Amino acid sequence: MSDSGDIFGEEPGGEEEQEEAENIEEKAEAVASENVNDVDDVNTVNQVKNQAAEHEAAAEAGDSEAAAEDVLAEEDAAARAETVDPVDQDDPVGKTDTAVRDQLKRDNDALQAEIEQLRQELSSAQAEATEATEAYQARIDLLKGKLLAARNEAQESRSRLTALESRIQQSREQADSELTELRKQSAFMKKNIAALHAELDEARRSVERRGKVMVGFGVLLTILAAVLISRGISGCRERVESLPATTGQPSDTRQADSGTDRTDDGVASGASGEAVAWPTLRIDGLSTEAKRDHLVIRFNEGAFSSLTNISTAAAAQIKTLAGQLRPDLANYRFVVEGHTDNIPMRPTGTFANNAALAAARAETAVDLLKSEGASAIAAASPGPPPYPNDTPDNRRRNRTLVIRLYQ
Repeated sequence: MSDSGDIFGEEPGGEEEQEEAENIEEKAEAVASENVNDVDDVNTVNQVKNQAAEHEAAAEAGDSEAAAEDVLAEEDAAARAETVDPVDQDDPVGKTDTAVRDQLKRDNDALQAEIEQLRQELSSAQAEATEATEAYQARIDLLKGKLLAARNEAQESRSRLTALESRIQQSREQADSELTELRKQSAFMKKNIAALHAELDEARRSVERRGKVMVGFGVLLTILAAVLISRGISGCRERVESLPATTGQPSDTRQADSGTDRTDDGVASGASGEAVAWPTLRIDGLSTEAKRDHLVIRFNEGAFSSLTNISTAAAAQIKTLAGQLRPDLANYRFVVEGHTDNIPMRPTGTFANNAALAAARAETAVDLLKSEGASAIAAASPGPPPYPNDTPDNRRRNRTLVIRLYQ
């Protein structure tokens, strides 16, 4: 902390004391210019000059108060000396010395008064400087507090900004993951739609082939019926011609008609359609059920150990199935359904729900069948689960596959 002189930009009382010292020096020179014959008077004048020079040096050094006190001390000593050796009043030199002393005493009193005034001014200036210092210190403390609060607020803002940037990054990553999953699901759905279109086209072609076969059978049956009717009519005529004349015509006609009906009934029963012959499959852990146009193959236990990881037993069963059908494997089509239990799964970056997991399981089995040389696709709309989700064991068994075999 700087002193009072630094606060006001100049040394207090320096110019005034220097000016006072110059006045004292001028007075001393004026006394010295008079005709003084006494040695004591000369010494007194020299003392005054020396005192003035010292006072001026002290004023220049910024220590006016000490210089003034030194002057006063020396003047007091001179006064005491004069009291011990009084001067004759009739001596003109003594009168001059007395006048000088009186003048010095008056100057001393004036200097003392000025010194006291300077002390008061210095004290006032110091008080003002203290007040100003305290005010500045209070303002500095206030500004420090505001600066600290601003720094804390900036730190909190940076922390909030960092947290916000972290949340934005997490949201972006989650959005990218969901977008990737949606793209996968979209590609999977497109693949299933294409497979459904292929299956529909195959069904249409199968219907057209069966329609043509049925038309051929119809034509063949029509021709056969016409042949049989023609032969029946010829036989009836021969019988009628061979019968006696008394035999009634209506009775023979009815017999012929009844024989024709029996022939027609036999042809219809033969044309009722033949059942599809499915191969006999003997695979441990698999059960089969024959439907009108396909064979349903179910796994007695769950086919997956976790997510899309097919169990070792299920993989071996699928390979055995392909092996037993291998002589005619190219004549069969596999439609695979994936299944899960009824407990909703927590969405992940790979599987959004149970349906997505079931579709992925079906694709796993399709890939395995294709690696065995079979023609396989994943079902676009899986049927109901093969087992009820009423017990933990049945829920485990429903983490499985259902394979539908078509010719």
